[in-house]
Amino acid sequence: MRRDRQTGIERRGLALIEEALHLVRTAPPACLLAYYIGSVPFAMSLLYFWAHMSYSADAYLYSAPGALFVALMFVWMKAWQAVYARHLLAHVRDEPSPQWTFHRVMQLTASQAFIHAVGFLALIPALILVLPFLYVYGFLQNATILGGDGRPGLAALGARAWEHAKLWPQQSVFVIWLLSPVLVVLGLLLYLVVMPVLTATVPEAGSLLYGLLFRLALLVLCPLGFAVTLNLEVLLALIPELGRIFLGIQSMPLHAGLVFDSTLTSAAVGAMAYL
Repeated sequence: MRRDRQTGIERRGLALIEEALHLVRTAPPACLLAYYIGSVPFAMSLLYFWAHMSYSADAYLYSAPGALFVALMFVWMKAWQAVYARHLLAHVRDEPSPQWTFHRVMQLTASQAFIHAVGFLALIPALILVLPFLYVYGFLQNATILGGDGRPGLAALGARAWEHAKLWPQQSVFVIWLLSPVLVVLGLLLYLVVMPVLTATVPEAGSLLYGLLFRLALLVLCPLGFAVTLNLEVLLALIPELGRIFLGIQSMPLHAGLVFDSTLTSAAVGAMAYL
């Protein structure tokens, strides 16, 4: 919980989440457009890279340039997310939209690239150790939120992001558990790595059992993420049948891909859930 600085009343994490969702709903459409301009290309490039590496016979020729392209799209996404956060802040303060000069854009992009490249190396050990994860993940998110304010200096940005990451840890744990896609993405990555190995070594029943256990674990790790991914999986499974019923389209390759290719389907569901 945190204490409101104006009223002195303690506010629970759920109240903060409701306030945040209200902010997103009432923000101008340009704010959400900035978010998806950055996030959609990254999700699509990552999904294409996964499919190409999984099925192409000459995947080894394109693994390095493909990985570099995905990394560049990740920097693109974080830069646009910083723009999105800055527009939200202007909306909260009832200020005019910020002006983005070439120098300011380059400074924002460079700071996001450096912080998230270094932070990613610390994120996995922090997740394994559990307790530091809250602060490392909070630092990276705050670096994105504060990165578009136009203040110069990478060290100053890191210091401010770290100060914010240390505030209200109980509230942060609740928000990450309920809303953040990070646990869904990390769980999905583990699933996509283990699933092909499991399918090649054990009968089909074993892989189905593993898929069921993964979804039960996802329900505990991130309830909202579980609900979103479950709805998307059901929707993807129904698309071929709905096309046959209402449009007379017989799409056996699409149906086969959605039903039997669990890794590609899971990657697609994960990308859509993140968005």
